[in-house]
Amino acid sequence: MNSRAKNIQLGLDAADSAIFQSSKIWAKYSDEKADVAHILIGMICQLAQKIGSEKAMRALAIGSADEPQFRLLEAAFRGGLYLFDIDNKALDTVNNKITRQFIKNVQTVQGDFVNVFSSAQSTQQCLQSQLGHVKFDLITLHHCLYYCNEATWSILLGHLLNELLANHGKIHILLMAVNDEREDTTEALYRHFMRQFYGEYCPQNVRTLYHELQKNEQFSEMDLHLDTREVKFYTHDFAEYMAVVWMILLYPHVHQYSLEERKDITEYVFDHLWSQQKPLIQLQDSLIISR
Repeated sequence: MNSRAKNIQLGLDAADSAIFQSSKIWAKYSDEKADVAHILIGMICQLAQKIGSEKAMRALAIGSADEPQFRLLEAAFRGGLYLFDIDNKALDTVNNKITRQFIKNVQTVQGDFVNVFSSAQSTQQCLQSQLGHVKFDLITLHHCLYYCNEATWSILLGHLLNELLANHGKIHILLMAVNDEREDTTEALYRHFMRQFYGEYCPQNVRTLYHELQKNEQFSEMDLHLDTREVKFYTHDFAEYMAVVWMILLYPHVHQYSLEERKDITEYVFDHLWSQQKPLIQLQDSLIISR
């Protein structure tokens, strides 16, 4: 088996990677972790100024996986850091760390956020039964809204705002940005295969959400700040590269590509990106909602 064929098979096998493992690879070989930390530090400083040092702050990370920002959030939110995710394997990794390092202020919660926060009642029940009864100063939704119907985003955010967010609190959303003018981004890669396999491309767009919230009465007194940022990813290991590509292409949790489609994807990425040592460039929309 030649080198290309061997790598193609490795790339196909990488489609079976757990999403939290792909997320760890992304965090290891991209500059996103430092970029997101910069944003979080700014929000933490603002919260500390408003709340004061006498109150221990609390945070909820929705769709956290094993939380790349664990160290920063654990240190800043001594009143409690709750990591909420559907993937038990990711949360087991966190629980092992919590036990091994005698961490007292971090708890994990397993569940489907789309269902749990789908109504005001279920959101309030979750707060009382699983989230420690006290509202949160910071709620993050980093790369998890891909798994939620865009039409329900503002409804879900309304429940978080009304039922879970404390006074002076902040919600931070991070999602791949839509930019039709760029052909060198992860979004362009996603767009390419959506049009090839499904004939259409209907992207989830945080900018659309931003404009909707500006008109939404629930958010009329909230400060909304939208920013687009660029991060890069590359690894010399093709299997790891493809593990991240499968995560970006939302396989298998959203799109169930056939074996032939997966072969097309893997060969395209090998020939046009990885073998030419091209990094994956991701434009990301960062939306901060501040009370």
